[in-house]
Amino acid sequence: MSFSIQTNANSLIAQENLRVNSNFQSQTIRRLTSGYRINQSGDDAAGLAVANKFRSDTAELTQGVRNANDGVSQLQIADGGMSNISKMLDRLKTLAAQSGSATFTGDRNVLNSEFSTLVGEIDRQAQSIGLNTGGNFAKSLSVYLGGGTGATNAALIANGTVTMDLSAATVDAQSLSLKGVQAVNSSVTSGFNLASSAGNSVQNIVTNGNNLLSLATPNTTVFKFMGPGFSDANGIAVGVNVSGVADSTSLVNAINAAIQSAGNGSTGTAAALKAANITASISTSSAGVQTLAFNSPNSAFQVEAGDLMSNALLGNTVSSTNAQGNAMTYTVTATSSGVAVTGTPTINVRIVGASLSSPVDLTVSGAANDTQGSLFVKLQAALSANSTLVAAGFTTDSASIVKNTKGEAFRVEVTGDANGTMGFGAFLTGAANGDYSTYTAASTIGTDTTAGNLDFNFSFAGAGANRVRVAVLATDTATTVATNLNAALAADSTLDNTDIQATVVGGKIKLSSASGTMFRLAVTSSGGSWGFDTAAVTTAQGGYGTAAATAGLSFSSYTPNGVYEVATSGGVATNLAWANLRFAGDTQSVTINADDATGGTHMKTITLTNNSTTQNGNDINAAIKAINTALQTSNDSTLQKIVAVKVLDSGAEKINFVSTLPKFSVALGTDAGLPSPIGMGTAAQQGTSMAAYQVGSGSALDISTQLGASTAVTAITSAVRALGVAQAAVGKSQNQLGYAIGLAQSQISSFSSAESQLRDADIAAEAANLTKASVLQQATMAAMAQANTAPQAVLTLLRT
Repeated sequence: MSFSIQTNANSLIAQENLRVNSNFQSQTIRRLTSGYRINQSGDDAAGLAVANKFRSDTAELTQGVRNANDGVSQLQIADGGMSNISKMLDRLKTLAAQSGSATFTGDRNVLNSEFSTLVGEIDRQAQSIGLNTGGNFAKSLSVYLGGGTGATNAALIANGTVTMDLSAATVDAQSLSLKGVQAVNSSVTSGFNLASSAGNSVQNIVTNGNNLLSLATPNTTVFKFMGPGFSDANGIAVGVNVSGVADSTSLVNAINAAIQSAGNGSTGTAAALKAANITASISTSSAGVQTLAFNSPNSAFQVEAGDLMSNALLGNTVSSTNAQGNAMTYTVTATSSGVAVTGTPTINVRIVGASLSSPVDLTVSGAANDTQGSLFVKLQAALSANSTLVAAGFTTDSASIVKNTKGEAFRVEVTGDANGTMGFGAFLTGAANGDYSTYTAASTIGTDTTAGNLDFNFSFAGAGANRVRVAVLATDTATTVATNLNAALAADSTLDNTDIQATVVGGKIKLSSASGTMFRLAVTSSGGSWGFDTAAVTTAQGGYGTAAATAGLSFSSYTPNGVYEVATSGGVATNLAWANLRFAGDTQSVTINADDATGGTHMKTITLTNNSTTQNGNDINAAIKAINTALQTSNDSTLQKIVAVKVLDSGAEKINFVSTLPKFSVALGTDAGLPSPIGMGTAAQQGTSMAAYQVGSGSALDISTQLGASTAVTAITSAVRALGVAQAAVGKSQNQLGYAIGLAQSQISSFSSAESQLRDADIAAEAANLTKASVLQQATMAAMAQANTAPQAVLTLLRT
């Protein structure tokens, strides 16, 4: 063993151990005083990262529990509000039952006043709890609690979110069918008042001579109703017996009795009308003006006047002092031909439009030297003998005019009038009475002896004629004419989509559309006839477009309030223009989406076209009929609540969609190859989806009559069921949040425990470690003191 005074190894060892023991003691003291095992990342970097994740999740879940508790509190407020609404429904039913009794001798208006007030209070309270239509909580609500997992951030957020769907939990009067759709004339003049004793009072209207002359049946005025299952051409004409009607009360009673009678049926349109529960009432404005109103608690609908009297009762009078109803005559005037009939042609006259369920054909037998006037006399006789046209309001005179006295637009199509004597064009009669996709010349020809111009005048879907001219020689054959005609057809770009080609079959010129495009044909010539059955006239005698159509005050209809229709958010209707589909390749797709009471989506795509097999796109009435038929035959109770209606917009007939459904939309397909507008809508509307908005606030049920009270009892029974559904949705959401809170609390406990296992200090172990550190510290210091005295032993050697 050697001795050194330069390096004291034992002292160095003692110093190092003192440092280690001092660090150990410091770490132990830090753990004991903080309570954490990990106080800095160096203590356990991996453990700290995991512990931090648990701590963050715990903080998130803690706030999430507060969020959910806030939601539960709001749902409890809503639940309490609905319980109060339930009590008001009980009172409403009591009032309705009292008024509905035939033995009640009190004043029903007093009962109705309280009834109306309570309906308004239901609206106020529904708004207060945010469960009115469009309310703050009447939608899908997301409450974020946290604790979710997922492969992506979006999935993580979604799994940590509780979604409550309260969109079907609305409890305002509209949602509970206590305030339904009301059709009332919003444009009525301020001077109009059915309750007045002069001017346009009920008594003056029903006794006005011109109004009486307009009635198809004596003392019976007609209102036409359209709605789901009884729409448009399938609408129901309700005849109201006005005998004995002298005031607004007797008028309302007569109308309601007529509606009930028309709804007596278990199937079809009668059953649909009955299900709509439409009733008449008198609406009184703030200025005290009384007008006729129609109400339904559950259906969107439209009502039109059928004659001058009903038009006047709807508020459309000549003036506030003249009880005559406004004229409702739409006329089609033929051109003055000045050409007499040759031979004995069979002339076919087709009436299209005016809400006819399908075109109506009439036959007029021409005689040699018949004039336009004499043919119209025969047309009048044929029209008068057709009950369908008479019921639809059609008439004519002995000159040149066809009329619709209900003001609805229509067109007149004529074939077989080779000379164009009637003034509706010289269109030929083919295999079908009307449009056709194939037409063959009447006779076989080799050559024709007269040169000149041969004009083929095509008309598509009621539009004016397109003339295709072929110059012919006297020596031309049918094959030569067909070849030249094909060249002329190819040169006319407006006919590109028709696919019409000329061929020669058995010596006859045949025109065919390969695509099935329907066309009407007039052939005129300054040369020979070339096998076509037509007179040699130098100009075409017109087409559909040459007959002048003049609208008077078109059909008078109500705009429903409280209904949902395709409109802007401001409640301005987005009425869709209509342009007839001309060619077989033209299609218009209409896709309707609607949400049911549970938020489920229902969709239907309807395709309109005009070809040899389907002609539901050649007329606005045909289009509306096709849409409504598709909706009603869909066997989908949600889609069946939507109805397409025809409306008058700035003098033009357009289409809109109405329903009591708060969420539906209409999307229009587009075809870039066609000019605008294409079928339905305008260029701006093609290819877009238009949402429905509520128009007006509707009307409350009315128990001022026994009939109205009976209707109210039924509606309130349905309202109780609807309220129960809404309460169930709120209760389900409360339970949903309760379960979510339970899980979150469990996760908080588990995450906190996991974090504790990783980060919290073991106090017992650390206390033992502190004792150990203290002993080591003292031992180390004693040993270091001993080591520091070791070099002094060298001095002993130096003393000797």
